[in-house]
Amino acid sequence: MQSDYRIAVLIPCHSTKYLAQCIDSFQNQTLSKEVFEVVIVADRVNQGEISEILEGSTLNFRILSTDSPGIVSALNTGLNNISLEYVARMDEDDLMFPDRLEVQLTYLDETPECLAVGGQLELIDADGLSKGETRFQKKIGTSYKKLFSSSPLAHPAVMIRRNALSKIGNYRDFLAEDWDLWVRLREMGGVHNLSQRVIKYRVHSNQLSRQKMYALSRARHIVGVSHFARQLNFVDGPDTPAELEAWLEEATVFLKKKSIKFNLFLLWTKRVDLYQEKFNSLLANKKKLVLVSLLIQHPFWLSRDILKKILR
Repeated sequence: MQSDYRIAVLIPCHSTKYLAQCIDSFQNQTLSKEVFEVVIVADRVNQGEISEILEGSTLNFRILSTDSPGIVSALNTGLNNISLEYVARMDEDDLMFPDRLEVQLTYLDETPECLAVGGQLELIDADGLSKGETRFQKKIGTSYKKLFSSSPLAHPAVMIRRNALSKIGNYRDFLAEDWDLWVRLREMGGVHNLSQRVIKYRVHSNQLSRQKMYALSRARHIVGVSHFARQLNFVDGPDTPAELEAWLEEATVFLKKKSIKFNLFLLWTKRVDLYQEKFNSLLANKKKLVLVSLLIQHPFWLSRDILKKILR
């Protein structure tokens, strides 16, 4: 019997801590359950543990496992087992808004030039409490300032045309595999964001650290070098992750000689990195000042809960 599925929701699962909550958010989708399936790829997680969490669910599930650890291997394992029209990404610790799948499916059906559509996020903490919202740009331009200020789409909030993924070769084992994917898709067609919220995105304490800021800067540089390398028919990435540094150095030297735009991109990224570093320092200093002020005004009220609130 041929299924009527049009969407595969792809979840690489490396922890089951929030998986039950994630799956619960699927139950009230306005889109019929006969239109989508859920493909969970176990990444260093026992399949039996996932099966227990899914027991009794009326959703259509498949559980796969990956031979190699890591999100890229898990994602590509899932994609290699999906042949439906659309792939909707989701992380196992996030939650869907009830109309997420329906509105993204409708948008892609009605907007053939769009290859991938994301949306806005409601940010939540480990306890599910709301911490704000994001504002991703609706339509992503092709200039380096539009593509590389930050990743233009939120990975777990995206629905993508499966045939577009096949054309560009799925995910690559680069730093920032999602950012690399959006840039390659944008070179081929449109990538958009809906103006409405589509998921509740769980923010963890280490996501705003100095190490994360460095990772963002490095990811911008690597994905940018890859993008400009494609424009000039230079090899746009290493054959293996171990060869990344050698490729990066060789490509950078070549592009500096051949492309004015690439040199402008390098100057721009230095300014962006400097701005972000100053902003990060300002936030850190502001928290210290607030803490000192509170110690002076309320020395006996400085409980653990207040510390958590100020320092998060």
